[in-house]
Amino acid sequence: MRRRPGVNEALPDLTEPPLNTFFAFMIRVIKPFLFVFICLLFVSCGKGKYKGPDALTPEELPAAIRTAYAEAPEGLKAMSEQAIGAFETEEYPKALVTFQNILKVPNLSEDQRALASRCLITINEKLRAAVEAGDTTASQFREFNAATK
Repeated sequence: MRRRPGVNEALPDLTEPPLNTFFAFMIRVIKPFLFVFICLLFVSCGKGKYKGPDALTPEELPAAIRTAYAEAPEGLKAMSEQAIGAFETEEYPKALVTFQNILKVPNLSEDQRALASRCLITINEKLRAAVEAGDTTASQFREFNAATK
């Protein structure tokens, strides 16, 4: 009678990995270093993140806008002058909306767009200060603006 190979033989114990092989040894050695490397990678990510544009000072805003938009088309130049006029007369809601409309113009240069964004930050700060000082128009504008977003 012929015997089939492997039927009567004992099965190898597969519950424990064979640590005597080179591959298994390397995995055992590399795992801690790999873990440390991944942890360092996550910890180091995010340093030096871009925080957005800085606000202009209220004194810089009119001159900076007039300089940046001096060569702009006539309609854009008029909008920038309107925004500056509203800012100088402390009509911050009107200035904010005008700068938002300027940012919607498709053919702005990168410098003009960046400057308008910086102006929005400055105007938002002024608007927040006006609300805290009790300006009802500024307060109503912020409430309306928040409700329509």
